[in-house]
Amino acid sequence: MQKAIRKGLLPCPHCGGRAGLWQAYDSSWCVQCDRCGAMTMRFDKDEAVKRWNRRVNEKAKTKKENQKAKEKD
Repeated sequence: MQKAIRKGLLPCPHCGGRAGLWQAYDSSWCVQCDRCGAMTMRFDKDEAVKRWNRRVNEKAKTKKENQKAKEKD
């Protein structure tokens, strides 16, 4: 059984669990959470890591919240 690569991966965006990068039988790669099982689709190694580590930009999130607050007024 292969070992997951863990270096450079952020925690799971859903549960905060530890993530691992795994190589599939067809030589593609995916990242999967050890705790909840959330995973990326299969990509090349760099793209799988890039997609797993992508997070909502906090500044953009705040901007949306401010806009909603203005709409309520």
